[in-house]
Amino acid sequence: MKIAIITGLFIILIVLIYISYNKKTNEPIDVVYTWVDGNDPNHKRKRGQYINGEKNKMNNIYLSNADTQFNDYDTLKYSIRSILKYAPWIRRIYIVTDNQKPKWFKEGNGKVYIIDHKDIIPERFLPTFNSHTIEYHLHNIPNLSEKFLYLNDDTMIGNNILTKDFTNGKKIYLRTNGKKVPNKINFTNNYMSSWVNMNNILNRDYKNEGREFLLHQATICNKNVMKKLIKDYKDEYEKTSNTKFRNKTNIPPVGMSLYYGLYNGYVELNRKKISNHYFKLDNDNKKNINNFNIIIDRKPKLVCINDSNSFKPTVIHIRDLTNFLELYYPEKSICEK
Repeated sequence: MKIAIITGLFIILIVLIYISYNKKTNEPIDVVYTWVDGNDPNHKRKRGQYINGEKNKMNNIYLSNADTQFNDYDTLKYSIRSILKYAPWIRRIYIVTDNQKPKWFKEGNGKVYIIDHKDIIPERFLPTFNSHTIEYHLHNIPNLSEKFLYLNDDTMIGNNILTKDFTNGKKIYLRTNGKKVPNKINFTNNYMSSWVNMNNILNRDYKNEGREFLLHQATICNKNVMKKLIKDYKDEYEKTSNTKFRNKTNIPPVGMSLYYGLYNGYVELNRKKISNHYFKLDNDNKKNINNFNIIIDRKPKLVCINDSNSFKPTVIHIRDLTNFLELYYPEKSICEK
């Protein structure tokens, strides 16, 4: 009799744990993109109006204003296709942009929404051409889920992914690429410099350890952690948000929020490998085609097709990129005309 009662109580306990776990993991998760069409003449003109003033304000410090920072190869369209195909559990998709809309975008689709900078970023910081400033304010998107996936428009899903790839239900995962963040650098690189700044602040306030750069893929974020980060590091928030172009004095908000969350119990460092493929578009198009074939053969969960300041896109480059994306993601999404 006692054994039967104990067995029954054990079964009930297991069921309750299962239900509790599913409640946690079944919470809504949205996707947020940052996107810009740098080929838009109006956007180029707007950037030109502010670049010299910002250089003077920052004592002629190097600013990230290269065209590659703003180029658009229509990868956003295919990234959205990838979300709908390989992550159908995503609730909503938000595209954060500066008074722009992709030419292929169809409004009123009930799933994918355009969010303008002025709707989430205080007026005193606008206009901004600084990805760090934009990232600092993504949590202000109305009705955004507490946990959300953040993607650049060159980042895609290459195979089926689940919520458990990004969160255990309670904590979100910090995934790194294995490359150590240095304590200083002796060259001009605004991306690296911002991480050095972050690393030195965290060394000061927490512990001195060998932190690593984020895996440059889809990243899980927690909007409440970002709110707490801004509150605790108000000066860093103001300093970065007041720069209209990314520069070496900035802090990387997403990386900072994840490490801050790690030290305050909201984030878990996950060393488990997740299949991914990252590469930079090359002027040697044979290298690009080889990378496309690797993605087709391996079908990794995460994909990033980046470019660099040295990449000079030609008609052939864009043609082959588009052909690959059409082959891998052939089905039009609900937000396409």
